[in-house]
Order: sequence, then structure tokens, then C-alpha cells
Amino acid sequence: MTLPTAGSIAMSIKGVFMSEFNYEKSVKRLEEIVKALESGEFTLDKMMKLYEEGITISAQCNKALDEAEFKITELSLKGNYENE
Repeated sequence: MTLPTAGSIAMSIKGVFMSEFNYEKSVKRLEEIVKALESGEFTLDKMMKLYEEGITISAQCNKALDEAEFKITELSLKGNYENE
């Protein structure tokens, strides 16, 4: 297993925040952050920045899941009314 380098992490941070939100890419990025934090190979300052990034991405993912759940519920209710 290859751990991400500080440079690749910096590029990933830019990619996540500068591009349009993508749930699958965000989950992958969260997995990278967890591996980096578990490795202990970074300074405390860098690890805190990674943790902060992870919290931000996690909130975005939770929001996307909540929106998807709402949409599914909305469509299900609409479908039930149309079938009556």
C-alpha cells in the first residue's frame, strides 16, 4: 500500500474544493485522509488540516445523502399518489 505524499494531498485538497462536488470522489478522498492520519507520517499541523478537510467533506457528503433521501421520499410519495 502506498501512502499519499504531502504534494499529492495538497493537490487533492485543491481538487476537492475547486471542483464541483462529486460524492464518489469525496468518499475516496475521505478514505485517503483516514489513511494519511493513521500513518502518523505528517506533522501535527498538517494532520489538523487534513482532519479539518475531512470534517468539511464529511458534512458535504451527509448533505448530499440527506438531499438524495428527500428526493427519493418525494418521488415515492408522488408515485403513490399517481397510482391511486
